[in-house]
Amino acid sequence: MNRNPSIDLRQLYTLVKNGLLREWRGESNPFSVLSKTSSLWSQLIMIGLNMVLSVALLFFFIRIKSTLFLALVLSGALSMAFVGMQVLLVFIHSLISPDDYEIIGPRPVSSKTLYVAKVLLLFIFTGILTASQAIIPTIVVTIIYQNPWLVLIIPVVFLISNITGASILIVMYTLALKLISQKRLELFFGIIPLGMMVIFYSMSLLLSDFEQLLNHTDTSALWLKFLPTYWLTGWYRLIFDGWSWPTAVGTAAVYLFAYFLARSVLKYLSPEYGEYLSRTRTIKEIQPKRKIPSALTQLWHRITGFEDRAVALLIKAEFSHDNHFRLNVLCFIAMGIFVTLDDGATFVDPFIGGTLKERMSGFFLYWMMLLLPMVIYAEVLKSNSWQGAWIFHASPANRLKLVTATKRLSILFFYLPACITLATILSFFFHNVWHAIAHSVFIFVIGLVGMTLAIISRTRLPFASAHANSEFSTEIAIMMVASFPLLVVLFFGYGSITGWAIMTSVAYILFRLLVLWQNSRIKSKVRHWEFMP
Repeated sequence: MNRNPSIDLRQLYTLVKNGLLREWRGESNPFSVLSKTSSLWSQLIMIGLNMVLSVALLFFFIRIKSTLFLALVLSGALSMAFVGMQVLLVFIHSLISPDDYEIIGPRPVSSKTLYVAKVLLLFIFTGILTASQAIIPTIVVTIIYQNPWLVLIIPVVFLISNITGASILIVMYTLALKLISQKRLELFFGIIPLGMMVIFYSMSLLLSDFEQLLNHTDTSALWLKFLPTYWLTGWYRLIFDGWSWPTAVGTAAVYLFAYFLARSVLKYLSPEYGEYLSRTRTIKEIQPKRKIPSALTQLWHRITGFEDRAVALLIKAEFSHDNHFRLNVLCFIAMGIFVTLDDGATFVDPFIGGTLKERMSGFFLYWMMLLLPMVIYAEVLKSNSWQGAWIFHASPANRLKLVTATKRLSILFFYLPACITLATILSFFFHNVWHAIAHSVFIFVIGLVGMTLAIISRTRLPFASAHANSEFSTEIAIMMVASFPLLVVLFFGYGSITGWAIMTSVAYILFRLLVLWQNSRIKSKVRHWEFMP
């Protein structure tokens, strides 16, 4: 790499332009896994969620009639966490990539140009996210308080908070990088969208309790002083509320800490650090250790065939390394848990009955439970490494058993634990463990019917298709069919254990008949399967 300290403006423009395209369209966009069609949608999702968060916070603070300082402290803290995680992903995937030194190093790019380009990218990306969060609150709050200075104060508070939050997370990441491999850390931070979803739902669940807490909180509360934004916005109190030495000293100390923190982050953007990453990145060959199989492993080998064990290894590996697969499944399950915790108190035991409105209260959760096996099956068909599916066609494996093993293991690893969790949660709301178990068994059988219909409509080998648009029309049609027995139960209830037994038996017989159709269809399809790279 050219060590000339001068900055080449043409190179700087090219690096910044290509860096922005890479950040917004690549893995650095935390919502790219949610949009398979176009990078534009992942960009809009990210900006839209930031704007939704800012508007929600704005109306919340207007409702509780909090002081402007308290609103700035709390909204700045949430913005610090939310934007900080997004900026961290950009830092991980784009700004400290160990490949940069190997690619750009031999080329005539000055080290100072590359360094300035990365610094600009970090600030541009942080500025875009900050603007998406600050623009609406700034306009509304300025109009409400009729104070033109707020046009500058609010964006500055958000920007300082976001830069500080991102710096804290980046320093923590680089320190962890010395102890944990970069690949493992990237997989861990790949579930950031799930963390953001948990934050949103947690806020909605705890909103009323948080509102009561804030109504009895003033700006001198001790717990507020543990938030960095309390001191980062201290200058606001010094200007508008009068001088205070404790506030001045605390604010100066935090700003000094933030300055050195930001300086350390800029150090990690230097070409020397990129060279260090490239030099220290080594692939460690793990020598396989001979393990004595446990009794459970021996039992697993006895009751399963080669196809079952192969698909089990594929699902475990894909779940560990493919963020698309892991996020789609975990987000769906997490959403179901949040819905249950939020609305569970209104659920009515279908063995006891109630008004029609009460009986229909749990429909959304039950609908999600029926959709879950179809979502899982749709995900186990796709993979980023789908080109490796040629092994299915070159090996003597039974393709019928491969498809059916995919179904069985998807149920065993994901759907069965979800139904057990559902039964556990419902037992608290129904106040009858056996009724909760029986109702969950019925939902489990109906889910098997839906999953079998999904396999009949889309008979494919596991992880043999590229990520593409979801075939929503198929899922919707299957859901309309699978939801009918559930609607009958919600409308009329089981009546008694006999009614439950009859409905469950009919659903199970339907499932077994569909399995016969499924196997026949798979046999007819496998004859014509060819690997198309």
